Amino acid sequence: MCSSACDLREPSFSACFVLCTTIAVRRAGRQAPLKTMIDTRLEDLELYQILRQRTDRVAAVLQGLIVAVAGDASEFLQFIRNRFPHFTAHDLQHSWRIVSRIETILTAEAKADLSSVELFAFIVAAALHDVGMAHKEFSLDQVRRTHHILSEDFLFEYMTERLSIISEYVPRLSKCIGFAMRAHGMDWDAMVETEIFRNHERILGQQLRTSVLAVLLRLGDLLDLDSDRTCDALQRHLPTFFDDSLSQIHHARHKHVMHFNYDSRALSITVEAHTKEEHAIWTEWLAYKMS
Repeated sequence: MCSSACDLREPSFSACFVLCTTIAVRRAGRQAPLKTMIDTRLEDLELYQILRQRTDRVAAVLQGLIVAVAGDASEFLQFIRNRFPHFTAHDLQHSWRIVSRIETILTAEAKADLSSVELFAFIVAAALHDVGMAHKEFSLDQVRRTHHILSEDFLFEYMTERLSIISEYVPRLSKCIGFAMRAHGMDWDAMVETEIFRNHERILGQQLRTSVLAVLLRLGDLLDLDSDRTCDALQRHLPTFFDDSLSQIHHARHKHVMHFNYDSRALSITVEAHTKEEHAIWTEWLAYKMS
């Protein structure tokens, strides 16, 4: 290891966490029920807790880096709402719900089998997988079609600068994480036929299975499909920001999930399409994610 790198035998990270959950209650309207939104924090995530509880020195370094990445991601993702206020939620809460959904479907054995590097890579991929939507030089249609590619492009430059303390590993690490981010918008067949999907890496002495990252991120993104992605109060009181017809359909479809349950044994989803356009979106969404 070169002299500029951090010695993993003597990690110098320390972090203080405020272990609390912010609960915001919003009234959706006179006759609408109260909608309670419980914000999830990084330290609430079970996979992050597993990483923090590990005693190996790699885990100690990576958990500190995740804190920095999570803070950055929160700032980056705010620009999506600022630029596209009519979009469904693509904020850090969406990212953490992805991780939380995956925590529910993974068995205890599967969680234990994830290396510290894989835990780090998955949480970072979830945090930043939509960051390409903040790209100011592309149109609305281009962002919708290519944000997964833009997110991957962003990642390498970001990790090179932000994670310089493990600079020797950033090229391979960012390649794996970036692919997982790009894969959440790829055709399934194209994803599994990609060479990097089939090849595993060993980074910091630990396994990193790119295929596992890609599938978990893709499935977690699917599972964040109900009314958590939309807010009635915003649409009712700020209607001028929600005049995009496609976004209106997406907001509506998240509220038309009739049944939704999942665990490590089974996944069950029932949706009700109120229009032909909504039916087409659901058909494409479920076929694309679950191929």
